[in-house]
Amino acid sequence: MAELFYFVLLGGAVSVWLFGSYKGKLNLALQQAAIWVLIFIFAVIGYGFRDQLGFELYPRQASITQNGEIVLQRRTDGHFYAPMTVNGIQVTFLVDTGATKIVLPKEVAQDLGIRVSTLSFVGRSLTANGEVRTANILLDKMEFGTFKDHAIRATVTEGDLSEPLLGMSYLKRFKSIEIAGSRMILRR
Repeated sequence: MAELFYFVLLGGAVSVWLFGSYKGKLNLALQQAAIWVLIFIFAVIGYGFRDQLGFELYPRQASITQNGEIVLQRRTDGHFYAPMTVNGIQVTFLVDTGATKIVLPKEVAQDLGIRVSTLSFVGRSLTANGEVRTANILLDKMEFGTFKDHAIRATVTEGDLSEPLLGMSYLKRFKSIEIAGSRMILRR
């Protein structure tokens, strides 16, 4: 509310200056005033949506604190995303505390060098979209911030999955997971 007061005060000061400077030139003064009103409106809108615009234009996916904590920022879709390196390839995971395992779509598994055509999709998993067939795999190396893990079990799904899920089988490696406002803090 205080920010709005300051914007109104600034707008009033600009208006007084503008009309004082253009005595006898009402049309020019009104044109200039209209431009300033538009600038003012865009400034208020920009300020009001600064967090959402910031996340979309400059996504700060993760940062590492001096204590070695990983801090993820909530995106505008309400989810947290974890940028990781898997087998030397950058992969961004949707952090899903409701998922039991690390789950990869077939396309991501292929990008990681896994020959999906040779996998045995004999497992079953119940998802929000129903039952899907899965195949168990072993990821050689996962890097998340300063943490490096080897021989990580994961699942490739035949189901309709748009992005990889980072489930509890990996998240349980952290001593604590804290959600504070728009931040998720992971500690080992």
